[in-house]
Amino acid sequence: MRKAGLFKNKLLLALLLAIFTALVLSALFEAGFLYSIQLKISDRLYSEKPGLREIVIVKIDDESIQEIGRWPWSRRVFAEFLQKIPESAVIGIDVSFFEKSNPEDDELLAQALQGRKAILAEEFKSFESIEGRLYGKEKLSPIEELDAEAGFVNLYTDFDGVSRSFPPAIKTAEGIEKGFALKIAEKFLETGLAASEGKKLAVFSASQESFQTYGWRNSNAWSDSAREHSANAIEERKPKQDAGQRGAGNNFHFCDCSRAIARKA
Repeated sequence: MRKAGLFKNKLLLALLLAIFTALVLSALFEAGFLYSIQLKISDRLYSEKPGLREIVIVKIDDESIQEIGRWPWSRRVFAEFLQKIPESAVIGIDVSFFEKSNPEDDELLAQALQGRKAILAEEFKSFESIEGRLYGKEKLSPIEELDAEAGFVNLYTDFDGVSRSFPPAIKTAEGIEKGFALKIAEKFLETGLAASEGKKLAVFSASQESFQTYGWRNSNAWSDSAREHSANAIEERKPKQDAGQRGAGNNFHFCDCSRAIARKA
């Protein structure tokens, strides 16, 4: 009988200790003391996979800046770039065109964007919280002369400098604003997508190197690859289009990801 009572006391003590430990850990996570560990656990949940072959990244790297010239580049450079990839299904240009430049260069870029499925970058400067909802306020947008659709590129950045989440859409006084990535997806799929608000986890299942990636200075290499890949993709998707179907895996998708260097300007 004494042994049974001793066993119950030990069991109760172990249970209380487990509850206490769980409460302490929860409090530490909530307070952010174990945030770095939480982020590392989150990163490990997503094993790297090959990037989608439909996505080509043309990066504005240091080598390209050394060859083409100091940043920011003339908009004539971007206009010439667009002319090299006429078959691209969608083009996302993550570069800030918020101020007017040389009128002739602005006109050249506007002409190059005409008739293209292209999304430019815009950015919210400030936010406010109203009844627990995030509202975007001031916004920087591409100049009117370009007459192109744009999506906001704001991301959430964790304390270690890594962006792991983003808002697909943000509420404003005028309604719901869709983000850069969501608008590119809509153009690519040729259909509207639900504009969900709030903080969404970006599942990084592939590194930049796993996509087809070219430096801007290697223009001949990536433009030739783009044309060849696009022609093959168009040929592959013909039977599905005839059947009234359209699959995301049968289209060429070009995306320019140059935010990091654009920020240096």
